[in-house]
Amino acid sequence: MDLRARYPEPCTSLLGEGHRIYPYLLRGRVIDRPNQLWATYVTYIPMACGFMCLVAILDWRCPPCAGLDSGFYIFNSDQGCQFTSRAFTEVLEAHDVRISMDGKGCYRDNIFVEWLCHSMNYVGFDLNAFENGSHMREDLKGYFTWFNKDRPH
Repeated sequence: MDLRARYPEPCTSLLGEGHRIYPYLLRGRVIDRPNQLWATYVTYIPMACGFMCLVAILDWRCPPCAGLDSGFYIFNSDQGCQFTSRAFTEVLEAHDVRISMDGKGCYRDNIFVEWLCHSMNYVGFDLNAFENGSHMREDLKGYFTWFNKDRPH
């Protein structure tokens, strides 16, 4: 029947050369203020030719992103190679950000940002093949406006 998955399978769980796993820092910690914990997730959006990687970063206590200059405290991610690379972790460390990583198969601490990406795909982003990044950006802007202002939570 020649059935195939409609999503890329990039094997991002494999460590690259020079990549490092960081300890899990959230056990027993209370997150009670903005910029104390940011969580991240990567999803793949289909394009007319291939896929585009979309990285979502979510502040657990304050929706607006202030950026690295705001001095946030902990950056929590999974152990995917995109988050364990030296190029990525050196940027965080240069801004005195503590790096925390979930164990393999652990979902609890990134569940909010993972849910956001999965719900975005559920409304149709995984079924559309965008022409280019600009087309995808416009649709994402519309989606996040709807998600934050009009959608019942």
